[in-house]
Amino acid sequence: MTSPVVESRHAQEQRARGARIELNDFSFGFRAGARVRWVLWRQKLTIEPGRFYLLSGPSGVGKSTIVDLLAGEVDPYSRRWVQRGRLRCTGSDGRRPRMVALFQRDGLWDDLSVFDNVRLAARGSAEEAQRLLALVGLPDPPRDVSMLSGGQRKRAALARALASRPELLLLDEPTAGLDPPSTALVFDTLRQLHEQMAGAMTLILVTHELTAAKKICDAEIRLPGEGRIELVEPGMPEPVGTLKLTRATGLSVLAGPCLALAGVAKSLFETLVALVPEQPLRCIGAGLVQLLELLPFLVLAGSFIGALSLHFVVNNDPLHGALASELLKGTGKVLIAVLVPLLISLLYAAPAVAGTVSRVGSMARDRQLAAYRALGRSVRCEVLSPLLWGHLIALPLAILSALVGATVGAYAAEWFARGTTFSSFLPRFTATVYGTDFSWGLLKALGSAFLLSWIPWHLANRRALSPSELSYASFRAWFWTALSILLWNGILMFPQLQ
Repeated sequence: MTSPVVESRHAQEQRARGARIELNDFSFGFRAGARVRWVLWRQKLTIEPGRFYLLSGPSGVGKSTIVDLLAGEVDPYSRRWVQRGRLRCTGSDGRRPRMVALFQRDGLWDDLSVFDNVRLAARGSAEEAQRLLALVGLPDPPRDVSMLSGGQRKRAALARALASRPELLLLDEPTAGLDPPSTALVFDTLRQLHEQMAGAMTLILVTHELTAAKKICDAEIRLPGEGRIELVEPGMPEPVGTLKLTRATGLSVLAGPCLALAGVAKSLFETLVALVPEQPLRCIGAGLVQLLELLPFLVLAGSFIGALSLHFVVNNDPLHGALASELLKGTGKVLIAVLVPLLISLLYAAPAVAGTVSRVGSMARDRQLAAYRALGRSVRCEVLSPLLWGHLIALPLAILSALVGATVGAYAAEWFARGTTFSSFLPRFTATVYGTDFSWGLLKALGSAFLLSWIPWHLANRRALSPSELSYASFRAWFWTALSILLWNGILMFPQLQ
């Protein structure tokens, strides 16, 4: 007969379905000039499944960085990071586990209600969303995310995290900025959660509330600095000894440029894949909203461009009207085929690029993009594809509307100068404008829309940006987008006008 102790251990093993993490001669650090500052240096550690760990260490030692690493939020194409050795994270089936990270910024989606935040993660199940909100102490949450207190935001984010049934839950300062009662409530929720999960989930908690955390955690993972990591079990003696840290130098001169090119290629591939919309109606809606917001300004701009251009031609005619029809034909060709599409693309790009950088950069900073990834939602489907298709739909229609405005503006200038009727003006103004001009114009508009989506996306979604960095990223995005649009239109202008 099997002893009760053996039966108990067997039951524990059956319940332990959380994630298992193994570090084997693992090193991880970031570049500082020609050297590397190692967060971990040649470390070996095993984190057993189904347990609750406290990740501790002095400020600045790299606790949040370790959470980002485990959550997959460290960009492998970034020139900043260096990784060597083996880090293996496996779930109950031997594959990569379902994991969710709760960062210091909770990453709640502001455009959804509190309930819908959880329901979306629960794959649309209203019953499961209600159950999880009640579990974390929010049975009747307010509708808007902005109405939540700091503690309620943390608990709502925890309910959303649990909706995906993770095997690994990473908690980075879940009580940061909370008062003592809210902190106690969050820790009490975590303790109850750990007990209810009964080994079905591995939890790793980063917090400065060490006394309270040690009461609810099974063991402590300590980062004492100097590239070391230690496992401290209750009742076991403290680890002793130090590790001499060897710092790597002599990085390849080509490493930085190669990684930068790889990052550009990756974001370009992401944007190309986003051309296949998973939610067509949402993409169309995004395009119409984008168009309606800018349409009055762009039509007015087109009207001014047309009126000023023709006014200049009429009042600076060296032949004094002898070749008025030919000048009118040439002006119409230049305005419709070249000038208006280019200028409207640049005018459209200015607010579009600033809006994209601001939105995507804020979502990266507030961890909303990370929340999509952690909860198994596609960032491409939820953010990039609607953004791209919004521009692909809006920009050609905006240019077409501006061309109508330019034609009306040009006629107004002609009428004031010569009193010409519209019926006689229009055939002469568009006499040398052919159907191929509109085909080339559509190609230029679609290419410009792709560029003003891809470049801001590449610059804004890489990592969390401070407000000053966000401002600089907006300037860089506008510069490179404007330059790219000029080159794209210039390249296509030559075959168009042949």
